[in-house]
Amino acid sequence: MLVTLAFAMAITSYAQQNDLTIAWPSEGYHTPGNQYLLPLNTEVHFGALSASATGWRWELPGATPEVVEEQEAAVVYAEEGVYDVRLEANVNGVDKALGFDKVIQAGDANFVWNIANEEVERLETIALAWYGYYGGTNWLGMEKFAEAFHDPMQTAYIDSVAVRFGAVDVATEGAEITLSVNAVDENGKPGEPLGVTSLLASQVNRTSGENTFFRFAEAVRVDGPFFVVIGGFPKANGDGLAIECVRRPVGEVCTAYHLLADEDVYYQPTGTYTWYQNVDDPTSFAICPWLRYATSTGLADRWLAEDSAARFDGHTLYLPTNISRLEIFGVDGRKVLSFDHPSTSVSLESLPHGIYLIHADGMIIKVRK
Repeated sequence: MLVTLAFAMAITSYAQQNDLTIAWPSEGYHTPGNQYLLPLNTEVHFGALSASATGWRWELPGATPEVVEEQEAAVVYAEEGVYDVRLEANVNGVDKALGFDKVIQAGDANFVWNIANEEVERLETIALAWYGYYGGTNWLGMEKFAEAFHDPMQTAYIDSVAVRFGAVDVATEGAEITLSVNAVDENGKPGEPLGVTSLLASQVNRTSGENTFFRFAEAVRVDGPFFVVIGGFPKANGDGLAIECVRRPVGEVCTAYHLLADEDVYYQPTGTYTWYQNVDDPTSFAICPWLRYATSTGLADRWLAEDSAARFDGHTLYLPTNISRLEIFGVDGRKVLSFDHPSTSVSLESLPHGIYLIHADGMIIKVRK
């Protein structure tokens, strides 16, 4: 079971089983592929919260140190890769263990978001009755929306952003929807744009729950906390676009913000706008930047070359022999295909066009179809 608590803009999740509890490193990011993306050469912290346990032992392959016999493990990953996590302890005289395979992605790149793994099934749109939607088309003076992300701990780049729309009605197809990556201003709100891109409303993926990709002409550099800001939703009769989100109880983590029109004492707009965090209805949007650490060798974003161990020709995935497990995920984290001991050629013809993450015996590859 995962429990999500609020600490600043980060989401801290806990895995609980066999009377043991693991607190995942808050220095990293959740990914739609049910992993945790961690920076290289940066100290990260695994925590164990089981009060009655003793004799702690962490096994963290790929980390330094790989074995820690303390309740908290402070470690550093120096090489890109996907790694297992195992925690052992004695609880009330009984030896217990809790382990996860290929749950840590150290370095490189992945889609990231502020949604814990078990929250995905709660994704929804927020309808505001006849006033439209929160996070989309509305007639309440909310011109833009933003999702906050914590510090990547080292220089990183954002090449594109996946946005998952749950309401996809478009009447004004020529409306320009603008998306930007923004710095954080002195008040903790969206500040200076670092990079801007846009799509027409007609280019939004019209399948509810699927992703629409906003791509930057040049990768956007981020060196600290940042926002992804989106606006320009069409408002004509028949328009109804809205981003999916997860809602939480008051007091829990909230990473969603909205830019609201200011009004005078007669409730008339003044022409100015103010950013507000949605703390009365804590929310995180299904907004996923493709975050690439500056140290990345490009493994996750590599087009498979003819001489590589695997190859994708746009239709068929060609694999080396002796792969024991193949899993294919959409960027929203949904597993779309899986095989035990697959053949050396796997057709992806049944999948719609998009970006997919291929997991094959610890190797992670991104392909575009």
